[in-house]
Amino acid sequence: MNRFSAFASVAALFLVGVLVGGLGTHLLSVNRPHRPGPGGFRGDHFLELLERELALTADQMQRIDQILEQSHAQGDALRREMLPRLRNAMAHSRDRIREVLTAEQQAKFDELQQLNRRRAERMFLDRGGRPGRPGHPRDRSR
Repeated sequence: MNRFSAFASVAALFLVGVLVGGLGTHLLSVNRPHRPGPGGFRGDHFLELLERELALTADQMQRIDQILEQSHAQGDALRREMLPRLRNAMAHSRDRIREVLTAEQQAKFDELQQLNRRRAERMFLDRGGRPGRPGHPRDRSR
């Protein structure tokens, strides 16, 4: 394999890693359980910051919470809409990378892909805490 092919393979693998990392970050943000306090789930920390720093009234808190809920729903809809395109782009990149690799490298590349998938699955299994679920601060059923 010449030097350019080796560099192109490493660069392409890096790109796939970035794409997988972006997808992983998205999945983590969607499935992360609520953590009270700084860095809490989604807009909770932001709302608490506004309440503390701006001395919001109860009415303002409720109205801003509704705005954040609507914004959250819009963001989720956009992510759901874009996720298939992102997955398709990632699959296309993987296929193009495999075309550059030798059969031995393809086998190793496939192993690396499986390892990354298993890690992602372990990381995101049995995660909860999304708004509207019991136990979340915005759960209105309590």
